[in-house]
Amino acid sequence: MKRYFTLIELLVVITIIAILASMLMPALHQARARGKSANCIGNLKQIGAGAMQYVQDYDGFYVKYSNGSAMGGDSGVRFWCGWYENSTYDFTRPEGYLYPYTGGGKVLTCPAFVYTKTIDEVEKGAGYGMLSTLNDIKLSRLRRPSQIVAFQDNATSMATGGKSVAGNPNIFHMESMGFYSLHFRHSRFGNVAWGVATKATELGAKVVTISGPDGYIYDPAGLDKEKIAYMLELRASNNDVVAPYADRFAGSTFFAGRKPWERKVDIAMPCATQNELDGEDAEQLIANGVKVVAEVSNMGCRPEAIDAFIAAKIPYGPGKAVNAGGVATSGLEMSQNSMKYNWTAEEVDARLHHIMSSIHHACLEYGTEEGYINYMKGANIAGFMKVAKSMVEQGVL
Repeated sequence: MKRYFTLIELLVVITIIAILASMLMPALHQARARGKSANCIGNLKQIGAGAMQYVQDYDGFYVKYSNGSAMGGDSGVRFWCGWYENSTYDFTRPEGYLYPYTGGGKVLTCPAFVYTKTIDEVEKGAGYGMLSTLNDIKLSRLRRPSQIVAFQDNATSMATGGKSVAGNPNIFHMESMGFYSLHFRHSRFGNVAWGVATKATELGAKVVTISGPDGYIYDPAGLDKEKIAYMLELRASNNDVVAPYADRFAGSTFFAGRKPWERKVDIAMPCATQNELDGEDAEQLIANGVKVVAEVSNMGCRPEAIDAFIAAKIPYGPGKAVNAGGVATSGLEMSQNSMKYNWTAEEVDARLHHIMSSIHHACLEYGTEEGYINYMKGANIAGFMKVAKSMVEQGVL
């Protein structure tokens, strides 16, 4: 006698399959993201190898960024990656300086690129950027070529328009340079913010906002260990968004397409892309009574924002001083490797604390004014003095 599944048994099986699928999907998504990241690294290696072949073929001169003008009777411009004409890039044409070595096409595009049809250059553009100052330079003139990033996982678009491109988290407006910059972070999203939130919470501060390309989260209760740990999950998702935080933690609110600088806080710490805090943001922070601004990212504040903070006598710590801990920690890692030591986290933290304290004292020495400490001035002079003293000690001056 044949036995058939009952309706209840079928529903149970379907439920089990759905549960298993929900458990597997995040893992599959992460595996796919890791695959894209590996593919991206492969593309950059191929571009780098092609550039070195170019150097060998052109008597030691590095790849030309562009010829800067039209060729012959054509109206286009020849770039390292292809051809630009009538506001459109074409990477399928052989005029690109690296085309003979890469073949153009997919090698020039990050696999994590999110295409948009709102901007022609972005739709057809490269996923990588070249350091334009290397344009046709003799490679032997570079003192430390191994320390120079010639090609990176971002690109620029000369498109015009508003401050952001809706629905595309890869695009950020670089107003100071007049164009958009495309950033493909892969697994690097939220690294700095996670570190800042961790350390600030350890020291007794209450972190109330985190932000991403999609907007920002306001959590009046403040971040704790569980919430900071969830930031790692957001980073691992490779979605570059913070909106899911509000769904996970009750009492928090997500503000789409807005920046956290509109919130009333004591300390503001930009941790992401450069130029993310502009003059209007600065004025809003000042009006809300901000007490300290610490630039944890590289050039997180625009010049007019910096001027506003200094004019208002708000202590402003520039990135060259505040985020020096990243380079310092790399130096400590190199020291451990060379001496074959293995310091504990506490030992590394103690050494880093000494380094950062020294930087702060140097800023005080050169930046103290009547009734105000100009950390920007102090960091600039301290950096200059360090180089000058080193040159004297080496006999250069």
